[in-house]
Amino acid sequence: MQGRLWPLEIVRLDPVDLGENDLRAIGVGIDGLTYAIKRSSDAALLPATELICTRLALACDLPVLGGEIAQLPDGTMAFASPWEGGTLATQEARVLLMTKGGVSSQVLSAILAFDLFVGNQNRHLGNFLVRRDPNHSVAAVVATDFGRALLMAGWPVPMLSPTCNTLVVAHALMRLHGFDRDAALRVTGRLYSLPNDTLERCCRDLPPHWLPHGIAVKLDDWWRNQRIARLEQVATVIDHAF
Repeated sequence: MQGRLWPLEIVRLDPVDLGENDLRAIGVGIDGLTYAIKRSSDAALLPATELICTRLALACDLPVLGGEIAQLPDGTMAFASPWEGGTLATQEARVLLMTKGGVSSQVLSAILAFDLFVGNQNRHLGNFLVRRDPNHSVAAVVATDFGRALLMAGWPVPMLSPTCNTLVVAHALMRLHGFDRDAALRVTGRLYSLPNDTLERCCRDLPPHWLPHGIAVKLDDWWRNQRIARLEQVATVIDHAF
C-alpha cells in the first residue's frame, strides 16, 4: 500500500482560498510538481482519511488522482495529492458533467458506490475533474477529495442523508447519464473481496499522530467485522434509490 519509500519533500508551501472547506495550502515538491496539501492542523483526522480513502479507491480501480505522505518545510507530515493539469476549467467541467451523454455513466456509478461505502457526504460537481480525449466522444472523469468521508464523516460511519451533496448531485447526474448498476456492483464486489487486513495495511506507514491507536483499532474492526453489513446497506441504496 506504499508508493515512495520515504515521504515526498515539499519545498514551498503557499496558503490558498478556493472556497473549499479543507484545502488551505498548495505545495511545490522537490520534484518540481505542485500538490494539494491536507494537514492535521486543518482537521486532526483529515490526512489519514484522505490517504486511506485514496488507497481503497485505487484498490477498486477507481479514477482518482492518488496521494501520498509528504514532509512540509517545517518538518510536519501532510497528505499531498497531485495538482492536476490538463483538465477542464471548473466551470467548463461542470457544464460537461451536466450535458447528457458527456461523461461515462459507468464511471459516475462506480464512484457513487464507493462514496456510499466510505460515507462521503460532499461529492459536488467541483470535485470531479474532467479531461477531454480527442479519441473518445465521452470525457474522462476523475474523483477528488475525500475530506468528508470515513473518519471525517462521523463514527461509526453513517449512511448518507438523502439531502447531502453526494446524493443530490448523484440523482441529477444519473437522470442525465443513466445509472450503471453493474458498474456500481463491481465496486461493492471488489470491496467485499479485499483481504481482512486491507485497512491495517493502508494504515501501516501513517505518521502516528495522524491516527491515534484507539481510532485505528476501531477502524480495523469496522473493516473486518462490519464491512459486509455496510456493503449490504449500500446495495439496498443502489437498488432502491437509482
